[in-house]
Amino acid sequence: MNQRIASIAYQGESVVSISSRTDSSQADMPPSDTQAHLTNSSPKSNTKFDLLQHILDNKTICPIFQPIVDIQNGLVFGYEALTRGPLKSPLYSPIELFKTAYQSKQLPLLESLCSDSSIRKFSQQKLPGLLFLNLSPIALIDFHSRGIHPEHILQEVGQKPETVVLELSEQYPYDDMGILLPILETYRSLGIRIAIDDMGAGYADLQLWSRLKPDFVKIDRYFIDGIHKDPSKELFVKMMVDLSYKMGATLIAEGIELPQELQVIRRLGVKLCQGFLFAKPQGAPPVRIDPSSWGEQRAG
Repeated sequence: MNQRIASIAYQGESVVSISSRTDSSQADMPPSDTQAHLTNSSPKSNTKFDLLQHILDNKTICPIFQPIVDIQNGLVFGYEALTRGPLKSPLYSPIELFKTAYQSKQLPLLESLCSDSSIRKFSQQKLPGLLFLNLSPIALIDFHSRGIHPEHILQEVGQKPETVVLELSEQYPYDDMGILLPILETYRSLGIRIAIDDMGAGYADLQLWSRLKPDFVKIDRYFIDGIHKDPSKELFVKMMVDLSYKMGATLIAEGIELPQELQVIRRLGVKLCQGFLFAKPQGAPPVRIDPSSWGEQRAG
């Protein structure tokens, strides 16, 4: 899906990209509750494209949420919205789900469904903190060009724009910041905050950080994985911490799985964290995280 804006030909739809990220550590992890009922609704078809059409027609996707934790006090700061397809189906994994949608030119429809479902479920569960939504620049520009704005959904369900953070990722690279920046300022004027996702994974991340001036920056999990035994990763994260202070952004370390990784991240001064160590993505996520379960005291 690493296509430039000029090569994307989705002319007729507006798109909000929710959980189009395909983190391999989470792609095949089944949610703990709300999705089992979707399994039996799958059509008797031998093609993924037919299954995708069934999912779109019947809205059988499952929004799930992973907590973002403030490690200073153990409170949940917010949740990242992710998506899974029907359980035990060929499109359960978000990797296969979004790839099939892209191949069949139905990615806009799928992402619109994911957007609507994630916002509504977050609101229905009255989850605390902020809702982090993955939004592609392509989708953002398409929304703007068609005069369709996500705040309409927020208003319908009574969700305040101030509780929403839009995550931008280089999974969908783009070139023309002159088009994107004014659109993002429009969202900011509503109270919606902006985050850069996967910082350090793309070739133009620092340029994007400089021009966008995001409220949040999520460190790519490459730099978190095994940071306790890799001094070079620790050095890069320290540089990001220093830069975040100067740029007025809040860092989020994602992909934390080990107590040893958390210890290093804490020592470097990162306060917001996300990963399996705290909680896996699930339909009904915890609203409190017990710090004693993090196992830092046992880390050697």
